[in-house]
Amino acid sequence: EDDSSKRYNQQLAAARAEAKADREYAKQRPRLFNAFKFDAAFSRVLPLNRSVPDTRASGCHYFHYSTDLTTSVILVYNNEDWSVLLRTAQSVIDRTPDRLL
Repeated sequence: EDDSSKRYNQQLAAARAEAKADREYAKQRPRLFNAFKFDAAFSRVLPLNRSVPDTRASGCHYFHYSTDLTTSVILVYNNEDWSVLLRTAQSVIDRTPDRLL
């Protein structure tokens, strides 16, 4: 397990502990699960800026791309909990080189 995976797992464990201790989480969990079909209450206690392990296939680590690329970021969503959208936007900002934003 690499360092980013360890940090990710530690963050998840801390968030789970926080959620279990939160009575509001317990009250909202069934309603939010029904609305979004996943544990949106838990998603809301996860930090916006978190370590995420690199899950690319090992062969992808060796690709080198041109530095003069241009890009567009398009987020497609429908009936998403706001925590997912915030974390997605934060991840794009944190992990995209400034020259591409």
